[in-house]
Amino acid sequence: MDGPGNPAGSRTEWGKEDGLCNPTTAKRCLVLTELELTQSVLSSYQEEAKKLDDTWRLLETKAQGTTAVVGVFIAAVFAIARSLPAGLSAGYRGLLVASVALLVASVLLSVAALRVRSVIAHPGGAVTRKLVLDYLGVRTADDAEERYVRSLHDQCVLWENATRTHLSANRSKARLLLMAQLCLVAATVVFASLTVWSIVSV
Repeated sequence: MDGPGNPAGSRTEWGKEDGLCNPTTAKRCLVLTELELTQSVLSSYQEEAKKLDDTWRLLETKAQGTTAVVGVFIAAVFAIARSLPAGLSAGYRGLLVASVALLVASVLLSVAALRVRSVIAHPGGAVTRKLVLDYLGVRTADDAEERYVRSLHDQCVLWENATRTHLSANRSKARLLLMAQLCLVAATVVFASLTVWSIVSV
């Protein structure tokens, strides 16, 4: 990969020639190798950030869907509860209360999954521009390559910090959403049991 200020096809100026290091320019050869590796790391962080953003949106969509389904169930449970006869057994009433409690818990967990979270933003144009300007401010060519590699390292650190907070937030959302879905499944089982009980008791 061509370095800064190094036109395409002039790789030998960096200390590489036909894939081998020129002993007289070994330092630049090492810098170029570090540059390539650092650029690879930076690209990996950027790709991971895109995947985390996609996962964030997917979790948000699933949490909203879970809330909508629970709302339908709650409406159905209360509609049935209003039409129940007065002489129901305590067990039946207890299961009905349990199903409502599970549905309410599912709603609360889904809302918690949708809660706004504070995360470190991925480096934007302003941050990247500042790092680039710091690099361009170097007037000597001797350490230009090394300064460029350090600027890439700085970007890697920023992307790593942002990625870590996004990953933590996604894990928190996923845990809450899983608990919400488990409560919904449990409420569905209880509600189905009540329906069967009503049919059998007739």
